[in-house]
Amino acid sequence: MTWWNPYEQVAIKEIWSTIEVSPDVPNRIHVLDYYFTSNEEIASPENCWNGIMLYSSDEFRNQVDSFQYLEITIKGDHGILHFDIGELSEDIIPNLTLDSEDKPIHGIRNALLDPGEDIGLDGMAGEDPEDWWDLNHNGVKNENEPISYDDWQYSAGSHNYDKINGTEGNRRLDTEDLNYSGLLDTLNNYCEYRINLDKSSSDTILINPSLPTNEPYGWRTYRIDLSNPTAIIGNPDPLKPEFFRIWIDGVTKRTYIRIATIDFK
Repeated sequence: MTWWNPYEQVAIKEIWSTIEVSPDVPNRIHVLDYYFTSNEEIASPENCWNGIMLYSSDEFRNQVDSFQYLEITIKGDHGILHFDIGELSEDIIPNLTLDSEDKPIHGIRNALLDPGEDIGLDGMAGEDPEDWWDLNHNGVKNENEPISYDDWQYSAGSHNYDKINGTEGNRRLDTEDLNYSGLLDTLNNYCEYRINLDKSSSDTILINPSLPTNEPYGWRTYRIDLSNPTAIIGNPDPLKPEFFRIWIDGVTKRTYIRIATIDFK
């Protein structure tokens, strides 16, 4: 999976054709581009998934009890897009260990990217495909331990974003500890919501069926009722929306979507 905010903005009228745009204010916005490729070598590639997760802001957590809907404006025709809200495990490399470039010295992490630490979440320095997720910490690549593919590379102005999400060599401190609690949170208590991007799907609900359904540039706005989750995992506390995650599955080939807005109302 690769995700990025392209430098080139998109005209608001391309996204919402019925909106009135004033010539006195900016009429273009940034969007989120999202490429996902499933593993075609396995029996059921549609079961492959990948996503993006972030720690929710104080402002969001303070207002969450007033939200009724999640509205998303998306361009894409394939795959099932999922939204998870609640307590989510930070254990991205599934080894029950807090993986971080911030190495502890005498048991203390200094929250700084020191020389020699920018080697990726896997804790291994090396060019792809020489490093991997050493799940059992034995220093030997076993069959169930995937190659990291974590090298960062991007040139300003380039349209090649293939390695823009790499954690090795990106000059940033990368850690699984998204909320900076100093601990690895592994609880999973959350509500899951879903949108089927196939426009003919019966479980896909447009924000307003009376609006045009054939926008010329392919953008659609969907509304999700937060009181009606697709699935409930564990025992979520509606007042503890610690994390927010977007993930995709249900595709068998490389899939490209664009997201203009994600709004809670």
